Amino acid sequence: MLDLEFRAIGVRERRIIDNLLARDFLGRTEIAAQCADVLVKVVDDEGGFAIRPDGGAPRATVRQRVAIEAFYPDREGAEDLTAEEAAFLVPCVHVLLHVRDGSAYLIEIYKDDGSPIEIEPERATFEFYPDFPPGWVED
Repeated sequence: MLDLEFRAIGVRERRIIDNLLARDFLGRTEIAAQCADVLVKVVDDEGGFAIRPDGGAPRATVRQRVAIEAFYPDREGAEDLTAEEAAFLVPCVHVLLHVRDGSAYLIEIYKDDGSPIEIEPERATFEFYPDFPPGWVED
């Protein structure tokens, strides 16, 4: 259900953010501080939500607009697949944390094939790409 206004963060959104923040990435510390006290608004049918972070938190330095991306196979019983197998054999749900001007502002959620999401992100075990952002090479 879409929200008309920003509201206090719920258990669902908190779990999704916490699962994304479980992985270390550039800007993670600042984004965690921003998300300690946030308002959210569901913006699409897949459950993606806008984030209004605490204005007093420090800005994050990130490499690109999507600071971190997670995915998981959207089929019960696929937990035994490796992340690589799941990414190619089963439609996956992707969960992306978008940052604008150093502030977390959107959690995007979508499924590869556009079909309805069966396993909600807050119940899923997230997998992370080993070299995110893709193609990024450290100096």
